[in-house]
Amino acid sequence: MSRFFIFVIVITYCCYSSAQVVEEKATSLDSALADHVPEMEFVASNFPSYKSFMFRRVNQQYITNENNYLLDVRLDTAFIIAERSTKDSSIFTLRYSQDIRGEQALKKGTDLENMPLKIRLNANGKIKELVNWTDFRDYFVSALSREVQNELINSAMFKKKKELLNSEKVIRWLVMEDLIYMFDIYGDSVDLNLKYLRLKNVKSPFTNKKVPVMGDLSITRTDGAANTLFFKAQNKADAGLKKQLLQEAQQYLKMKNGDRGTVSEITSVGLNSEQELYYNSNSKCLMRAVFSDVLAINLQSRGNIRTYQLWDYLYSWE
Repeated sequence: MSRFFIFVIVITYCCYSSAQVVEEKATSLDSALADHVPEMEFVASNFPSYKSFMFRRVNQQYITNENNYLLDVRLDTAFIIAERSTKDSSIFTLRYSQDIRGEQALKKGTDLENMPLKIRLNANGKIKELVNWTDFRDYFVSALSREVQNELINSAMFKKKKELLNSEKVIRWLVMEDLIYMFDIYGDSVDLNLKYLRLKNVKSPFTNKKVPVMGDLSITRTDGAANTLFFKAQNKADAGLKKQLLQEAQQYLKMKNGDRGTVSEITSVGLNSEQELYYNSNSKCLMRAVFSDVLAINLQSRGNIRTYQLWDYLYSWE
């Protein structure tokens, strides 16, 4: 598999100073078995032939206790509308909207979500480039300048972060991580008999630094649907990383409380990230994607689940 499931958590400009975009090749377990008969699938894409397409995104933020009792949940829905450029057929303009017609801005949209994305697709369907990446870079640099003015960072740190942001690849990962995951399966060949090892760079929620987490990836056929491939990836913090996260959490709490003393004691921390993709080999496109990131502190979980569903698309743009 080529460049399969690169993992970089989407973070704000202030979190990216120590991060690097790392590409990891998935390696198979037991690939040398003598009796192994591969069942190969090539993941093709019809997106390059579409005039337009649309994904509905449902974002769910929740908190549960040790009994999985739901303490709080927040939901919002958005539509990602992609339309092909009339000047360059390889470029799509993506906009987030509150409605399927693209007439309403997102009610809970961030400044970044209200900026259009101009992406260039490869012939195989992967995202090759964020064409207007400098618009987002300028936004991040402007925010950094305000931090300098407010004395939150010094001029040396400003220069370091500004240099890091002067890269299309870095900006692309910062503003469209989920979309990169969704499109990055295209152009790859997968063996349905194997489970793949996968290294994932996970952001610590306490220090914002990246830590590598080993996980696995499997591809199977779904029951009752001969043309649907199910991609399941999972990365969980191991014992060593949990200990590190616990120390970071305790230090974070101490720094946050200052001289007021510790309000509560943190005794355990866990971190889990999963991706589920449903690809239809007949339509040659991703039909559904679910991304889940969960942080567990003591016996309480805080999670973010984003569900993307292909809502509408049009063929024959020529």
